[in-house]
Amino acid sequence: MSENPAFCVKVPHMQTATVVKPKLFGSLISEVLNRNLCTSCGGCVASCPVYILQMQGEKPTMKGKCELCQVCYHSCAAAAFPRDEVEKTIFGRPRNANEPIGIYNTITNARSMKNEILQKCQDGGVVTSILGYALESGKIDAAVVTSLDRQTPWKAIPSVALDYAGVLDAAGTKYAASPTLIGLMSAAQEYGKKKVAMVGTPCQIRTYRRMQTSPLGAKRLASTVSLAIGLFCMETYHYDKLLGEYLRTKNIDLSKISRFEMKNEKFRVYNGEKQRLDVPIKELDAYRRSNCRACEDFSSEFADVSVEEWAAQRVGVP
Repeated sequence: MSENPAFCVKVPHMQTATVVKPKLFGSLISEVLNRNLCTSCGGCVASCPVYILQMQGEKPTMKGKCELCQVCYHSCAAAAFPRDEVEKTIFGRPRNANEPIGIYNTITNARSMKNEILQKCQDGGVVTSILGYALESGKIDAAVVTSLDRQTPWKAIPSVALDYAGVLDAAGTKYAASPTLIGLMSAAQEYGKKKVAMVGTPCQIRTYRRMQTSPLGAKRLASTVSLAIGLFCMETYHYDKLLGEYLRTKNIDLSKISRFEMKNEKFRVYNGEKQRLDVPIKELDAYRRSNCRACEDFSSEFADVSVEEWAAQRVGVP
């Protein structure tokens, strides 16, 4: 027998663990911002529990130490939006093949009956009327709307309307992006409101629904929304490019403009009743936001109420 017998040491089989990297703001940079998919909705900024995210121009940026919570990523509809799961949560079922604009109960025509609204609104004043009624009846205690910056002509900013006058002041369409979800954060945290109406474009409504349904989303913020009103949207434009660069080529002074209009495939600009510009919308294609080219929702499919003056005609719904 050998003086040095061999020993066989058996090591239990060790399973290889899969390490999943957390989805942080850096993930949003690589997956959303660098791919030009950011909608400038402000959802990541509004959802950050330590307030280190800020909007810089039309893009979010980080200004402090990340706490690795992942909430910003999981509140971003541009990063991920499991449509069927969201529909099951909100509507109780996914859409079928005969619902190209999403699940809805009914389609109807409406127009405001208040002259002060019709004089200020873009079209029929439906959104303004709904918000005004909801505030005055106590169904909501605030409305997140898009207003105009007092310092920069026609620059869209989110604002919190607490009464009918505030809603009326925000009436009218704006054609540049506004970080609406930051307005929702303001309503909930600065004003302490718990029954908020939110008016947004399809991408902004999707962000709210992503917050509401994602396991790691900003659920507390989303829970303050009592009414989500979505606007039909074909495209949104960069403020500096469309309302700055483009209009300068047409010798138009933005500070003297009273109204913009996009109808019948035309872009029109007015100074009072005087029309200053009438061009095909296709001429503006170079100024359109890149994320709009990848958008698959123009009818605000996930809103409680979707509104647009040409909706039925455009999608062929009777």
